[in-house]
Amino acid sequence: MKSKIQFKYGETTYVFEIEERDDMETLHKTFALGNPPRECRLIPNGKYTLQTNKDKEGNIYVNAVCAGSVGGEFKVAKAKLGQYKTKGFFWHNWEFSEWGTKLAPAPEEEIPKKVILNTKDNFEKDFEEIPVK
Repeated sequence: MKSKIQFKYGETTYVFEIEERDDMETLHKTFALGNPPRECRLIPNGKYTLQTNKDKEGNIYVNAVCAGSVGGEFKVAKAKLGQYKTKGFFWHNWEFSEWGTKLAPAPEEEIPKKVILNTKDNFEKDFEEIPVK
């Protein structure tokens, strides 16, 4: 069975095509990947995006990311995409991201107009700027 998903998450529209021999496997991946967490109670008015990276050992990480201001302080939260040992995917609950705090402005600075999120393998360069309202 083959399925195609198109959904908007934040300001980006994503399109995935999934094909598996087992129909239920196709449906599972379609629903799991096409429905990332959409309500981050940690950052109520945050901006959403999907982010991925690969570490030196080849492990791949996919996260739903929410960034914005909480009580006048810049915060980043993420919900990790998990994978069951027996195949299949699930989304973890939202948690504040430690690497996001490194991007936060100093207390005397203003909240930034853009969130800088890494969309590449290297956390030192290749950043993408995402506007924050």
